[in-house]
Amino acid sequence: MKGIGGLVIQFLLCLVIIVAGHQLYEYIKKQHTKPITKNMYANQVEKYKELVEEIQYDHQNHKSMEEDLYTYMMDDLAAESST
Repeated sequence: MKGIGGLVIQFLLCLVIIVAGHQLYEYIKKQHTKPITKNMYANQVEKYKELVEEIQYDHQNHKSMEEDLYTYMMDDLAAESST
């Protein structure tokens, strides 16, 4: 019995030392390091502007394609009707 009781006490002592060391490490890390902060607002605004520009460009390009197709169809119809 004495061997098992000593083993349990030794295990608990090691566990207390490990937890205390971890807490000390976390305290030192928190007190002596500067937290990293990111300016997420500026990034999001920039991405939003890029997205809006891309959508506007695609919309203008789509209108141009529709106009080109309409012109081609009208020219084709005019060519067929004159033939």
